[in-house]
Amino acid sequence: STLPAKHLLQTIMSHRQTEESNSNQGPLSEPLLSPDAESSETLAQSEINLAPPSFAEDHSEPLLSPDAVSSEGTDQISVSRNVYLTLWYTGFAFAGRSIWNQSVLATYVFLLRQNDLEAVGFITASMGLAQFACSIPTGWLADSYRRDTMLRIASFVGVAAIATTVYALWTLSYIHLVVALVTWGIVWGIANTSLSALFADSIPNGSRSLYFTRRSMILTSGNIAGPIVSLTMFAILGDQWTISECALVMGVGQIICFPAVALMCFFNDDFAFQHEETGLGQSSNDCNAQDGENVTELSENVTTDHADDDNDCFPLCTDLSEQRKIALLIASADLTAGLASGMSIRYFPIFFKEHLNLGPVMVQILYILAPFCQTCLMRLGQWLSTTYGRCHVSAIFKWLGVSLMFAMILASRAALPRWIVCALYVCRTGCANATSPLTRSILMDNVPKHERGKWASLESLNMFSWSGSAALGGVLAGVLGMLPLFAITATLQLCGTIPLVLLFDKDTKEGVQEAAASSVESDEEDGEGDGPRSSR
Repeated sequence: STLPAKHLLQTIMSHRQTEESNSNQGPLSEPLLSPDAESSETLAQSEINLAPPSFAEDHSEPLLSPDAVSSEGTDQISVSRNVYLTLWYTGFAFAGRSIWNQSVLATYVFLLRQNDLEAVGFITASMGLAQFACSIPTGWLADSYRRDTMLRIASFVGVAAIATTVYALWTLSYIHLVVALVTWGIVWGIANTSLSALFADSIPNGSRSLYFTRRSMILTSGNIAGPIVSLTMFAILGDQWTISECALVMGVGQIICFPAVALMCFFNDDFAFQHEETGLGQSSNDCNAQDGENVTELSENVTTDHADDDNDCFPLCTDLSEQRKIALLIASADLTAGLASGMSIRYFPIFFKEHLNLGPVMVQILYILAPFCQTCLMRLGQWLSTTYGRCHVSAIFKWLGVSLMFAMILASRAALPRWIVCALYVCRTGCANATSPLTRSILMDNVPKHERGKWASLESLNMFSWSGSAALGGVLAGVLGMLPLFAITATLQLCGTIPLVLLFDKDTKEGVQEAAASSVESDEEDGEGDGPRSSR
């Protein structure tokens, strides 16, 4: 009959649908390849290749891990977003700061206080003391808790600093300006300490000197952009050193600083490298608290092969005491250089105005050329360090800077043309300041990650010594004069190279790897059989 035929047809169609459904679900219930068809190793590899990336990712880990670094070479490196935020922050912060704090501030205070050099030194010392007072507890808090939290606090204080400075410039009040600069000192004390540590944490070993150099080049580029803005404004306003013109230029600098203050809210500790090799090859999480045998090199690209022995890093944990010696020598060299530079750097604009009779536009041109020269020499120094070592290059550049400072003093005493004195100043400034990324990278390579916040606070100690010596420089300039003050600065800068000379025997070509475990046991061979060598 028709009804049984229809029933039979429905039964057949239902059976076919069931078979098709089972065939579609088969790959989910049975392995794609049986063990007989392929070896277990090939099957495991197939399963890895078929696994969706979104399921393989562990969201509890940071966005970028050390595994993001390509094993084919150090040229292909995945960079944390903290690095790019730091570079943008540096550009805005130092472009704005160079407008109001580089050459205009000293002249503004000099005019506001009726040619009082000591007032220039006092206001600089106030800012440095505030920065130093905040940097020490900030370094401890940044290492103990979260660095991005400290940066958000610095952002909040930065808004207050901008508002206070604008009010002081509007009222032409020296006392209010002192309060404003103290507030800025608090901002720099919190931000510089936390940011320097987080920046170092976000860069894998083998690339730290490269990115420190890039940041320093952006910093000096900001120091170029600031005087360009100042030059344009002074040219429009009449090229005269007046209180009102200086106040207006400084106000524009405050506006440009605002993006840098806002960017500090977007840093995140979770984007830093959680497990990394320190400058001697050991994991900073495993080998950060033991001291012992000496290390013979400053190379930042030392790695250790842990495939054969899970305890390979154990002998390396004994190298930390020598690392501390290296870090202390580098810090002492930077501290001495900061002390020397602070005595005179605030008084160069006044020297150009009073002794060389240069107007604001010409002074801003000098402050454009000097950072440009510094940027070129930074790149040259980083390149030379791959051949001759970072300590050697740093010392030689500093010696050139000292020689040019004495030449500038002699040229001024001999009443040579002003362009010669200015050219010597530009070259001297470039050589003296071009080595900061090299010494900074050595310092960060030789301290464990959990202590970088504390060591970064030494930058604020340098700022304090720099500011304190600025107050002393104001007294000496009033008693002895500008040129004797510059001679004292050059002499102290020469003394600051002694710690670098003491590290010459430990200096190596940057970027060269060696087997750290072998270096502890034997000094005859470097890096054989302990992993691949790589260089930038």
